[in-house]
Amino acid sequence: MSDAEQSDAAQQPRRFYAPLIAGAIVLAAVIALVIANAVRQPEALTVDALQSPAVGALGAGEDIYPANSAEAIEENVKFGYLPAVATALLSDGTVALADPETGQEDLGLEKPLEQTDAAAFTAARIAPAPLSADPEGEAEEAETTRDGTPITWEQALMEYGDATVFMPEVASAQVMGPVLEAIEAGGRPEGVIIRSSDLEVLRIAVDRDITALYSGDATAVTPDALLDAGVAMAAVPADSDELDTWLGSEVEVWATGAESAGAFADLAERGVFGALSANPFAIQPSNVKTD
Repeated sequence: MSDAEQSDAAQQPRRFYAPLIAGAIVLAAVIALVIANAVRQPEALTVDALQSPAVGALGAGEDIYPANSAEAIEENVKFGYLPAVATALLSDGTVALADPETGQEDLGLEKPLEQTDAAAFTAARIAPAPLSADPEGEAEEAETTRDGTPITWEQALMEYGDATVFMPEVASAQVMGPVLEAIEAGGRPEGVIIRSSDLEVLRIAVDRDITALYSGDATAVTPDALLDAGVAMAAVPADSDELDTWLGSEVEVWATGAESAGAFADLAERGVFGALSANPFAIQPSNVKTD
């Protein structure tokens, strides 16, 4: 190259790739944001985050699903209902999700739950529900439903604890001990509502900063007595003569016995926080669409 050519080349403006580099940086940032959103875990549901009117599914919806089964809890989570499960203590200290009164029959066990260990419990199957899980709340014969898978309290918290608020019914302080151990091991006291007719159980829950709901006879206690004990919620029959008294208190009321979506809507307008039903679809049809 001659001296003149070299001089001309030196005078040519240099190409500047800054726009391309900036574009690549922006693209990388967008891709990183998309990936971050895809892998981000949803926030765990808490009691404080519940919106009224809420619905707790008694027995995880025992009128339409196998009572207290893994399948029932999964459906509760899917459709936005809170699993109001029953708890029972097995012979080895495991807390089972089963009705302490009917669990032996529900699972076809040879022995009562308190004489059955975890291995025998989880190996059993739960009898089908009396109704089908029809989102419109229409009943079908029991033969059209499937049996269910037994699940322990610890397993339920591990698998579904972040996705819902559990409302376990705890009959006694003896059962409450291992129930609490599982809650604290999972680090989710803010995602559980302990139901019980035993005030001792509820006081234990309150002492551990867990929300407590009185599920006993609403005529046997007063709202003020519960508030004094730190109990913030109570189950009250929808047709109770004392309902207005409860609604006029600072206790959050969960109605029982609501028979239709219309009845529940009326109760919500009167001030109930939620309702408990063995067929949650019947009182609050879900907006979740299924195939």
